[in-house]
Amino acid sequence: MQIIRLKKKVECIRKKCAQANTQAVEDVISKLPINQQLSVQACLTTSKAKNSKGIRYTTQWVYECLLLRIKSKKTYNHLRNHNILTLPTPKHQARKKGDHALVFMFQPFKGKWVQTLGYFLNYGSVSGVVLHQLVMECIILVEKSNLKVDGVTSDGASWSDFSHLMKCLRNFFTKHNQYDGIWVSSKSLSL
Repeated sequence: MQIIRLKKKVECIRKKCAQANTQAVEDVISKLPINQQLSVQACLTTSKAKNSKGIRYTTQWVYECLLLRIKSKKTYNHLRNHNILTLPTPKHQARKKGDHALVFMFQPFKGKWVQTLGYFLNYGSVSGVVLHQLVMECIILVEKSNLKVDGVTSDGASWSDFSHLMKCLRNFFTKHNQYDGIWVSSKSLSL
C-alpha cells in the first residue's frame, strides 16, 4: 500500500515539475554549482518526457555520466537502476562504432617504457571542452599515483607542435646511447 501511495506521489511531483515555468526553474537552479544544475536539468527533462527512450541528454551531462561510469560502474548502475539520477543507458552510449581513438599514455623523461593510462573510442573527433576535461582528469589521477606530469603532448593539432617537437627530441636522445644522461632531474627541467 505504501509503495503504491509513494509511486502516485512521485508521479504527481513529476507532473508538477513538467508544468513548472521553465524560466522560474532556471532562475532557482542558477544559484547551484554547475554540475548540480546539469543534474537538476536532466531530472526535469526526464519528468517532461512521455517515454524514457525519447530523452535527449546534453553533451555536458553525457560527459559527466561517462566520467561517473569510468570511475565506478557499480555506482553508475546503482544510481541508474534505482532512479536516483537520470542517467543514459550504456547501450545508448555505444550505439555507433568509433572511428577515432583517444589514448592517454605516460612516458618518463629518463625511461624507455610507456604506460597506457586509458583509451576512448568515439564517433567523430572529441570537442575541445571534453578533451580539456579528460586531460585534466587524467593529470589529476596520474599525480594522485605519485607520478609527476611535466608536460602534455598531443599528435593531432598544430597548437601542439612545440610539445610534439620536444617529445620527438627526447625520443631521439633516448634512442641513441651516445646521448645517455643528457636529461637532468625533473626539478631543473621544465617545458
